Amino acid sequence: MVSLCMAMTATAQEETARLTFFNTFGPAKIQLASGKTINNKFTNIALKDGALLYLQGTYTMQANMETIQGVEMNGRHFVKIKDQLAECLDTIGENQLFCVTLVDIPAFQQMMRNNRNITSLDLASDVTSYSTIDLESEDDRRLPLIHIFYYRYNGEIFKTHEREVWRRLPKDKRHIYKSIISLPDFTWVHRESLVKLLKGITSKKE
Repeated sequence: MVSLCMAMTATAQEETARLTFFNTFGPAKIQLASGKTINNKFTNIALKDGALLYLQGTYTMQANMETIQGVEMNGRHFVKIKDQLAECLDTIGENQLFCVTLVDIPAFQQMMRNNRNITSLDLASDVTSYSTIDLESEDDRRLPLIHIFYYRYNGEIFKTHEREVWRRLPKDKRHIYKSIISLPDFTWVHRESLVKLLKGITSKKE
């Protein structure tokens, strides 16, 4: 029984009561795709889709992600990957680890189905639209989160999947790669494991 409880705790999905990455809207430096940099006093990141949010009066607005290249906020750096803002978690040499944090909509929908009867239409409007949920709501609902990791490796950005990493590895890095991913505590969904792997496959400068 103790072992089962420990296993359940270790695999419990991270949750949040917010729909935004940060607790409050705050100042940010925004790098545009045009090369210009602008400052905004009230910005945040949507956990629904990873988009940049900003306040315009009393309204919460979503930025046109085609015009955004990166954001610096609260001492953290984000870059746009596939129209979503990904936080830079670590830099090893010229390579980097990024993470997009989102509400896990399928997991939330399953949780709602388990708790009450709800139609597909209700689900579609219940969490995935900012027009139907107050960002400052004091609702005690807990939203499950999912983390999507990316590497920038040798100038190329891709998801941290076993096959995606393997096919981009130089031959002299394949042995260390196999050694690291075969470790009993290695996982493709934890930051520490992915940083360890990135360190192992990054070539040291002479």
